[in-house]
Amino acid sequence: MTRTSGLPTTDRLDSGSLYEWLDVECGARIAAGTEFIEAANADGALAALLDISESSPVLRAARTARTVEGRAVEYAVLHYRADRYRFRVDMVRP
Repeated sequence: MTRTSGLPTTDRLDSGSLYEWLDVECGARIAAGTEFIEAANADGALAALLDISESSPVLRAARTARTVEGRAVEYAVLHYRADRYRFRVDMVRP
């Protein structure tokens, strides 16, 4: 059930969360997600955006977020400069 007629504004996202907006405005509550992070090489366009040399190593993250019903509502591909990214994994024993 859609509760909104448009996309979230930049101001709305700057002051809140995309997931909150999806929940409140669209009735799509994010319950789970999967993200893969892998090494890649920057092509010319990406290198220019990240201010690095073409073919420099980058980290590529591909994320899918799903609702409690299992519907995919977000798919994002992000690129990070490998020399400016720190990855943290917390290990907790249940």
